[in-house]
Amino acid sequence: MSNRLIFAGAVPGIAHVRVTYSPVWAEYTVRVYRSSSELIGEYFTDDRTDAIGTAQLMLDSVRADIVGMAQLMIPALRVGA
Repeated sequence: MSNRLIFAGAVPGIAHVRVTYSPVWAEYTVRVYRSSSELIGEYFTDDRTDAIGTAQLMLDSVRADIVGMAQLMIPALRVGA
């Protein structure tokens, strides 16, 4: 029996997240990947709401990292101008 895709989301070109359900283990798996498909985070739970919420938090964290990096880079670019 294969895992069922429950949720998928992405920060285009940066990362994507997938939530799958394993009927064999009665467990949800949340995985976050870089756009290169490199696995960078994994979480297991038996609660669907927790799994989807965790997936969304992972995407929010990636978005926050991008904003933080952009804020650090903009002043550096202005100094060099």
